[in-house]
Amino acid sequence: MRISDRFLTNSFLTNLNGNKEQVSKIQRQISTNSKIEKPSDSPTGAARVVRLVKQLDQNEQYRNAINQAIEFTNTSASVLDQMKENGTRASVILTELKNPVNKMIKGNYEEQLKNIYDIFIELANSKHEGRYLFGGTDSVNQPIIKNSAGYVEINSDFIDGRQMVKIGDNLDQQINLQGDEIFKGFANFTGNLNINEASKTFTNVIEGLDGKKYTGEAVFTKTGADTFDMQFNIKDGATTLYTLNQNLQIDLNTNRIVSINGGTPQSVKIDLPANNISFVFDTRHLTFYDRPTTAKFSDGGPDIFNTLLQVRQLVENQEEVPSEYSKVFDKFFSNLTDKITKLGNITNKLNDTLQVQDSMNVDLTDLLSKTKDTDVAKAIVDLQYYDYILNLSYKSSSMILPKSLMDFI
Repeated sequence: MRISDRFLTNSFLTNLNGNKEQVSKIQRQISTNSKIEKPSDSPTGAARVVRLVKQLDQNEQYRNAINQAIEFTNTSASVLDQMKENGTRASVILTELKNPVNKMIKGNYEEQLKNIYDIFIELANSKHEGRYLFGGTDSVNQPIIKNSAGYVEINSDFIDGRQMVKIGDNLDQQINLQGDEIFKGFANFTGNLNINEASKTFTNVIEGLDGKKYTGEAVFTKTGADTFDMQFNIKDGATTLYTLNQNLQIDLNTNRIVSINGGTPQSVKIDLPANNISFVFDTRHLTFYDRPTTAKFSDGGPDIFNTLLQVRQLVENQEEVPSEYSKVFDKFFSNLTDKITKLGNITNKLNDTLQVQDSMNVDLTDLLSKTKDTDVAKAIVDLQYYDYILNLSYKSSSMILPKSLMDFI
């Protein structure tokens, strides 16, 4: 079989160009530190790189979310510490007021109590990056306000909402303390009451200043397409101590209460001095949809805000401050300590998860590097080899390519 010179020349040029492309490719790999320039270089490697980069990006999103959540919980813990500090000051004042000598300087205590009350309101409405710390999932309304009637009430529709953060593929974490967990004492309705339900009964616990517990019972009865009657009773065993009746008018467009007893919806301050009962009752935050009932009714009792107002009023009137008020502060401190501990546990979990994410990122980055990055030492050896072959090719070409037909005449 005869092999023509044209075939030898074409074969040589093909090999020469192949060597030149290989040298150029290795040079690019060294300069870019990437051995996969296009999917065809390594289909399986390219697919693995895409998966690893996607997972790294996802982990980075989780890390950012965790860091923001840690900032949120740290801010919350700081605010709770300030609450505890100011609450301690209030307890000290109550102790000092038991001394008859100190009653002569009541003006000083009035001012201190006013300052503590103002600070408590401010702390209760603290924000972090535009979100209320203790407003649940309501980022529009202040959680706690002093209303036109002069007492404090819950102003948030979703104060019991949970702020959740995704910190892993299958891991969500609540990062907030619900307002109703901290500011106990408000007999507050939240959630939805099925507008088509004929009657619904809710019960809760009403606690007096002295710690005695009573039963609260709220019965909602549908009286029209957009009206409900609500009767709330406070019972001591079989004896009814108090009854509150409300007619609720519902706006079927907004599914919210637009009037109570024909007037503007408002909370009700319930005071039964004979039983040491004092709390705020509130139905305003209920919604009424044709959906399953999810409404919750929090327990009632003395809250820290209205207790401070009452203590201040007693001091202004030069009246004795009953020892029962100290119990309110003690319970508040105890609950606050529990919530600070809960926040600490959340922060610890976030930090632990962050460490796991950091460790995963190190492993993923290492895998990505092994899959994608150029082994520079090996590439240099390969470059020297192909460069040597290329030089040999050039020497061979000097002997083969100059030949022409004249060389055979």
